[in-house]
Amino acid sequence: MSQDKIDLAGYNLKEWSLIIMWASLGITFVVFAVGFAVAIVNNPQIVITGNIDLSQFTGVIIGISMVAVVLVGQQLTAKAQASAVASTDKVWLESEEK
Repeated sequence: MSQDKIDLAGYNLKEWSLIIMWASLGITFVVFAVGFAVAIVNNPQIVITGNIDLSQFTGVIIGISMVAVVLVGQQLTAKAQASAVASTDKVWLESEEK
C-alpha cells in the first residue's frame, strides 16, 4: 500500500497538517486583531505602550505545532508500516518460489 494513494480532497496528510497549522495561526491573529480593534473603539483612552503578553500566543503556536508534528509523525509511521509489510511480503514470496 503506497502512501501516495492516501489523500483527502486531493491533499496528502502532510499538506493537510500544513493547511491546518496556517489556518489556526491565521484565526489566532484575526481574533487578536478583532479584540484589539474592539478595545480601541470602546475605550478611546487606550494607549499602546508596546507591552504585549506573548505567552498565550506562544502556547497557541506550540499547540498548533504539536498537532502538525503528530500528523506528520502519523504519516511517517504509516509509511514505515507499509514498507515493513511490503518487505515481509517480498521475502515470503521469494521463500514460496524456492
